Amino acid sequence: MSSLRAAAVPGLFRSQVQRASESLAALLGLEPGALPGLEHMENILDGRRAEGSVLPEDRAAMVRARVLALYGFHGNREPNAEERENLLAGQRADGSAPGRAALLDGLSATRSRIGYVDLCWSADKSVSLAWAFTPTEAERAIIAAAHRDSVDAAMRHVERELGRARKGKAGHDRR
Repeated sequence: MSSLRAAAVPGLFRSQVQRASESLAALLGLEPGALPGLEHMENILDGRRAEGSVLPEDRAAMVRARVLALYGFHGNREPNAEERENLLAGQRADGSAPGRAALLDGLSATRSRIGYVDLCWSADKSVSLAWAFTPTEAERAIIAAAHRDSVDAAMRHVERELGRARKGKAGHDRR
């Protein structure tokens, strides 16, 4: 029975780690706690860092889109002349005044690294074959129970070591 437990515990295992993101302020070279001024905003709208240096080509469009979204501009089109003037004047694309706190929060926001482990507890092929070729239902039940017991023991270990789970989109339902 102990060999069945050992064979049933190893499962398929997949993990993923999401890279942490830098804040827009860091990507753009803005001082912490400062909003971009006219000169900075001109450079940002032209796809450059605040001081005018070139952003990496693979990130420029993403950074620009994130800044435009903070100022209320959404969509896959270029701002028209009026919207551009509003943005350069430190206003939202529609001409309304942006909330300073919301802009600063958006410029300084970062995303933490996210890692997860996806465990799929599968019995070894030899266990599956033993289960399939047993002559009686009682022997099948013994093999299945051994697998369930070993998965239960492995999950208790995972619970002690990892200890957290989330439910729902981004864990909003429960933790």
